[in-house]
Amino acid sequence: MLRARDAIDCQPADWADTLVVVERGQLDVECRNGARARFDEGAILSFAGVQLRQLRNPSGGPLVLSALSRLRPTAD
Repeated sequence: MLRARDAIDCQPADWADTLVVVERGQLDVECRNGARARFDEGAILSFAGVQLRQLRNPSGGPLVLSALSRLRPTAD
């Protein structure tokens, strides 16, 4: 959950195999090249191949996201 007008900086590798659902609110996605897009409630996103810079909540209410990622094997 992101509070109103809050943002988080991103490392692209952290989101590479993740599906994200906008459960409530709006999500602004900013890429490292400056490109931006806004996604509304119900959007399902994959950030594979996207050079994310920041995820932002542009609205006055909370942004709720669900994220699903594959389990990555750990080195023994």
